Amino acid sequence: MAEAKYCDGAPVRNPLSTASTVHPLHPDIVIAPAITPELQVKVLALVDETDGISLGDCMAALPGAVDAVLAMVEHGLLAVDTSAPFDQHLQIRRVSKTADGEECAAIEAQPGHAGLPGGEPSPFELALRTLEPQIFAVPGDERRQIAKIAALAQPGIYFLVWYDSAQPRAYVGYGKSVAGRLLAGEHATRPSVPDLIIGIVEKHDQLSAAEARVLERLAYQALDHSRDVDLLKENVPDGDVTDPASYALLRQFLTQVIFGLRENGLLCLGSTARHHAAGPRAGRGQLAPLRVGGPPEGRLLELSAVGIKAYAAEQAGCWTVLSGSQVRRKAVPSANSPTSLLRAEYLYSGILVEDGACLRLTRDLAFDSGSGAAQFVTGGKGHGLAAWQEVDEIPDVVLAPFAGRRLGPAR
Repeated sequence: MAEAKYCDGAPVRNPLSTASTVHPLHPDIVIAPAITPELQVKVLALVDETDGISLGDCMAALPGAVDAVLAMVEHGLLAVDTSAPFDQHLQIRRVSKTADGEECAAIEAQPGHAGLPGGEPSPFELALRTLEPQIFAVPGDERRQIAKIAALAQPGIYFLVWYDSAQPRAYVGYGKSVAGRLLAGEHATRPSVPDLIIGIVEKHDQLSAAEARVLERLAYQALDHSRDVDLLKENVPDGDVTDPASYALLRQFLTQVIFGLRENGLLCLGSTARHHAAGPRAGRGQLAPLRVGGPPEGRLLELSAVGIKAYAAEQAGCWTVLSGSQVRRKAVPSANSPTSLLRAEYLYSGILVEDGACLRLTRDLAFDSGSGAAQFVTGGKGHGLAAWQEVDEIPDVVLAPFAGRRLGPAR
């Protein structure tokens, strides 16, 4: 996502307090009335944790923090948009130094057209990253032969396949070294020696270990989606942190893998090639049942933080984040890998759509907990279960334009 740099030569000052000074032991320690170094560290930690925060959220987390925020803005540690109203919605950002020493705070900007590359000759060739699968199949009773396949000593995924039932049984895994994982792991012989071991890597060793973990998740979902394979692992793998562009590239890579397995009569022989190319919209149990009109039964809740408003219904410990809810555009470093990956997955499949400065849900999503739901919509761990507040009704923007929109059957 593009980033814009916000710089302002007129820092905000609190007219009711005296000007802050700098501590002689460190240039980034602010000395001001009623501001301790401990409070300053807590404010900075909160801003870093959420990659920017509203003044209202900061006050809720740290009562009495407004003076500290203003002093730190005055000193150049934090930045705010001075053109915005001074209220609870004012966004606070951490300041970083540019190459020439100028103080700037990165603020999220909507993606746009970059235009023609400056200085490029005309015509010019586009730089593209492509991934080419390399697939190796080894009979299970010849597993030691894997040690002779040098290409498998790199990150990738693998399938263990048994053909002793009405339809194949398969185990999906990943390895930083596929060969090492298959040769050392006892799971490669349990519950019995598989009929076939399939190792999958990128031909030019372009996959990172994190991307291999994402592929493991995608491969699991693809086999589950095919409905002609029994998976031996019940839980969907977590995957890893990714972005929409990388996710799309890995989906394309896996589609080539599935087509290769189909062409050789090994797996995914049911349904059509189009079915397998489209792939699942979401993992099993992630999409809530389609609804029309009103919200589901249960308590109605609202989350208002980091510039977004999301709505949920909770019943018997099951949380449904409602279609039409806003989702923060960017996940922060504190977000766990499933949260980051789900965003890329849902953007790819249309469950999340661009909507101004945020994203918006087009389907209801199911979560096991309120904290998990909060982490998804806010993009980080800075807001948990307590961020949800019970409300009496849900706005029409959530109930009308998106509710019941038929984008495919729930899985």
